[in-house]
Amino acid sequence: AGSESRVSVLAKVVINCAGLNGDDVEQFRRLEHKEEDKEFTITPRKGQFVVFKPSQDMAQTKLNYVIEPTPSQFTKGVIVWTTVYGNIIVGPTATNQESKTDRSTDEKTLSQLRSWGERVVPALKAAEVLGSYSGLRPSCEHRDYQIKAFPSQNWITVGAIRSTGLSGKLKCHVDRYVTLIQ
Repeated sequence: AGSESRVSVLAKVVINCAGLNGDDVEQFRRLEHKEEDKEFTITPRKGQFVVFKPSQDMAQTKLNYVIEPTPSQFTKGVIVWTTVYGNIIVGPTATNQESKTDRSTDEKTLSQLRSWGERVVPALKAAEVLGSYSGLRPSCEHRDYQIKAFPSQNWITVGAIRSTGLSGKLKCHVDRYVTLIQ
């Protein structure tokens, strides 16, 4: 604490895909190239989930589809789906926070998720809550993902990717940016 150190890294190409720390890594590029304008600031967005074990009655009327509300500008909304193990998950929420490490859950939010789940799938009223969990997604002040190539710097930024897995891949097309650098 109180002392700064500088680390040099040699690479042919740098791809900044640092998630919650993407804005911090982007700072290295900006300082190296004496750029003053900050492109984006990561704001952690917490998503909390509740996991239900269906009752025996509900197990016979299995939920074979995903229930998804109409998305807003900021979130896809709270989704209800069945896992490969037969459990039902309700979530995620989308709450911005300052901490890039706090993945705690809170009773008020979990209660709201349970109520939402019971409203869209009434049979969940008889289901046992197995547990809960949360995760953090990197959001920023811009609506779109921050994907940019800086060919003269051999640098690609892939920042503020809020979606995971295949749903994020469709929008990113990172391979196009790699071609620009080659």
